[in-house]
Amino acid sequence: MSSADLLSGVGGEMGAVQVTMLKKAQNMEASQAAQLVQALPASPSPAGVGGKIDVTG
Repeated sequence: MSSADLLSGVGGEMGAVQVTMLKKAQNMEASQAAQLVQALPASPSPAGVGGKIDVTG
């Protein structure tokens, strides 16, 4: 087995590890974003706003 074969095998494993770590990081970011959205207070809706559609012009 040549050194090029060894390096290509290690490179393939490193690529798989990097992809796995990237996926884990993206999952953590998605989870944190969902928590931030859930933490937002409900927006107050003033009376009459958005409740009716004026179709008379």
